[in-house]
This record gives sequence, C-alpha cells and structure tokens, in this order.
Amino acid sequence: MTAARKHARGAGIQKFNWAYDALLPGPLDPSCIEAGSPVARVATVTRSADKRLSSGLWECSAGKFRVTYWVDEVILILDGAVTVREDGGGDAYTLRPGDAAHFPIGLVTHWDVPRFVRKFFVVRAPGGNPLVARVRQRLAI
Repeated sequence: MTAARKHARGAGIQKFNWAYDALLPGPLDPSCIEAGSPVARVATVTRSADKRLSSGLWECSAGKFRVTYWVDEVILILDGAVTVREDGGGDAYTLRPGDAAHFPIGLVTHWDVPRFVRKFFVVRAPGGNPLVARVRQRLAI
C-alpha cells in the first residue's frame, strides 16, 4: 500500500523537518510592542484535520512585547532565551533551550527577549472552528 492510510481523525502521521529557512515573516501587532523593534518569523509544520491543533516553529529578535493567548499553547525553547512575566506583576520565568512551558487560553504575558529566541510550539483552539472559538473567547461567550 503506497497511499497514506486514512484515519477517522485525519490522514495519519505527519512528518516534518526543522527547516529554519522556511520561516516566513510573522509580524507582531505594533500595539503589543513595549520596547525595541522585535522581528518575528514563523512556520506552521503540522495541522490536524479539524484545524484545532497545529504545531510549528517561531523565532524572534530582541525586544519586549505583550502576548495574549487566544488558544492554549505549549512551547519548547530550541535556541536563545526569553523571560516571560504574567500580566499584573505575576510570576516571571526565564526559559532557555530545553525548557518547556504551557500558556493557557486567556492568559496575558509580557515577553522580554534579550537577544534572540526560537521555539517549537503546539497550539490548540477550543471546540469547533478555531476562528469561531477565538471570537467567543474575545467576547467571553
């Protein structure tokens, strides 16, 4: 059998490689930048059939910026470092290569990238269509 076997939840195994040169500009919202001129690049490398779960690579140059999570995200730092602080003076964590973290939907954080950071990420949108879920989260429906 040469064709990919179909499964009830998708097409089966999705293989990918760490093609850093395939990352595309993923600009940060200018209203979220707190200091510096951070430049971000991103590549989505996998996506589930229902588009609620995806993973990829993301990197960013030095700067400080706010991130509001409209989806659940788990990250693994691959290169560089970042200090992440919860909004409102919450706890701060410095993440370096090999460190992993979970950011639940609705969390607001402040990222301080001193030089450069690269991460692998997995994001999950809650129930149904991810665009509808984001609107519901914003409106607290």
